[in-house]
Order: sequence, then C-alpha cells, then structure tokens
Amino acid sequence: VITTNVAKQYTYYVTQTNSYGCESPKSEIIAVVHPTVKIISSTSLNPTICGVPSGSIILNILDLNNDAVPNIKVIV
Repeated sequence: VITTNVAKQYTYYVTQTNSYGCESPKSEIIAVVHPTVKIISSTSLNPTICGVPSGSIILNILDLNNDAVPNIKVIV
C-alpha cells in the first residue's frame, strides 16, 4: 500500500520468501501516484459523418491547487 498523496513516480524493490525461508532476488517495481484532478471545462466535436467514430472531447484539467496537469490520460 502506497501511503502518500504526493504525485510522483516511486521506485520500490520487492522480494518473496517461500516456506523454507529462502528469499528471491529483488525485483524493481514502479508506482505512479497521480494528482487528484478536477475538470474545469470541456469542449466536444461531433462526428461529421454518421457512423464514423471521428468525434473528440477535450477536457481542461487542473489539480486541487489550480495547477495545470499536462499529458494526463483520461479514460471515458
């Protein structure tokens, strides 16, 4: 469990042990904590040809400190 709300990339090293107490080699994992964001506005463009998925939605997003959040992926 990552116990932070600071948005950044963290590197952790993990191992596992078996029932005999033997430990595996360490493996690196990357954890990305994204900022909490809010949508402040949006614009949309409907497809110009029926049946063709050519529309778009643009979201203007800020973090809770009203700072821009560039290149954040949003799944709709």
